[in-house]
Amino acid sequence: MSKSSIFDYSAEVHRSLTGTITHVRASVHDHTTGAQISGSGAGGSYNLFHYGHGSHISLNKESGGNYSGFDYATGSHFSITVSGNNVTVYDYGAGRHYQYSL
Repeated sequence: MSKSSIFDYSAEVHRSLTGTITHVRASVHDHTTGAQISGSGAGGSYNLFHYGHGSHISLNKESGGNYSGFDYATGSHFSITVSGNNVTVYDYGAGRHYQYSL
């Protein structure tokens, strides 16, 4: 993945990102918040650490452009759907969708 920013519709702001995601490693820096998220993965599953929140995130690739995961900071499951340049995150704990555009 190589994108320099995403548009966060809920916050109405462009977020500047840099990083690298491969099938075995992820490292992304959010320049907007100053947070680093990184970790390792295998077989479509990643174990990540969010240094801004000081907590772990699990992320699993499902079929197509779908992902599922668990945010240990909030204790909530989430799902991600990627369709072209559009990303929808559903936070089960908050009961709401978040929309992004790459």
